[in-house]
Amino acid sequence: MRRTLIWLPALILAIAAAALFLASHPTRAIDIPEMHFDMDTTGTTYTPGTAPAGNIMNVGPIDLCLTSTTADPNTHQHNVHLILKNAEDVVSWTARVNYIGDQMAIVDFTATPYTDGVAAVGFINLPEIPSHRSITPAIEGNAFPAIPADGSNTPQTTAFGAIYNGAQTDPVSPDTPHKTAPDDASYDAPNGGVLALVVLEVTGDESGNLLTMNLDDNFPNGALGSELEIFTGTGQMTVPIPVQRLGDGFHAEGATATCPVPPGPCVTTECPASGVATPTAAPTAPPGQPTATPAATATPGPGAPTATAGPGGATPTRTATPAGGAAAGTRTATPRASPAALPPTGTTSDGDSIGFAYLVLLIAGLVVPGSGAAFALWRLRRTGWL
Repeated sequence: MRRTLIWLPALILAIAAAALFLASHPTRAIDIPEMHFDMDTTGTTYTPGTAPAGNIMNVGPIDLCLTSTTADPNTHQHNVHLILKNAEDVVSWTARVNYIGDQMAIVDFTATPYTDGVAAVGFINLPEIPSHRSITPAIEGNAFPAIPADGSNTPQTTAFGAIYNGAQTDPVSPDTPHKTAPDDASYDAPNGGVLALVVLEVTGDESGNLLTMNLDDNFPNGALGSELEIFTGTGQMTVPIPVQRLGDGFHAEGATATCPVPPGPCVTTECPASGVATPTAAPTAPPGQPTATPAATATPGPGAPTATAGPGGATPTRTATPAGGAAAGTRTATPRASPAALPPTGTTSDGDSIGFAYLVLLIAGLVVPGSGAAFALWRLRRTGWL
């Protein structure tokens, strides 16, 4: 009995420590999301209206490569989708992309490519509580890197993303697919969500060439990688997406170019083994408490030119055209906020969750009285009262 009483405080402390660990490392049904370029948007649809018949986003088969049977020797554009799969409680997203700037480059994107007749809609603001939230798009450095005019085919890298505006909650932070017990029934994205419609521009005559959009993490080309910020109940947590779950995009320009049999050619050596990754690793949640999005500085690839911001935003390099198909011509990069400006919420000034502090106090309240009670029982045992 004496040994039991002596070890009782230690047992209470161990149970409290286990509770603290579980609380700071919440178990999630889906922990490893996937992000892919879908180079052919056919088959992906959005149905406007009211759930359950409307406000539904359906992602069709993901095509990692777009083949143009007849090459277009002129500068031209293609609209593609950026797709997210297997993610919960998404607050914001960032995509890191590497490419050869004078071959095929990103020149514009919209995170809300659909409309329900009242508001612009994308996956990030799909919940309707009671209406779709507005979103803030962001580009690293406020503009996409300028396309080289000298035909130097230099590597470039850029990061872009979006966040929904307003207070963050579980219901307003979308899931794909829904949790077993959905937070909100105002929408559905059963097999993925469209994060953005991305406008790619093929510069000049690339007849017979295979062009690449390398979706990447933050190594070695930037402080921001392809990642999500998810709502934890008390704040945000950064979830990096591993390169094995990032699907690159390819474009075969003309009949003499062929789509790759994975692994295909990439701008960096960190290309995943397949254009559409197959989950293999056991889900693991990132350690630690919710963290703010790190500040970032654009790091272009070797020799890559960078856009220069002027008093009114980015220096115009090409004339922007609306998503949905655009004729070749000059483009102006649309000034947007940097992804580093996306704000964290629900944390204390030193980055810890407020709920975490309450939990520590609760554990202290259990351990101290428990230890005192154990000591009292031991004293009673020693004096013969027990």
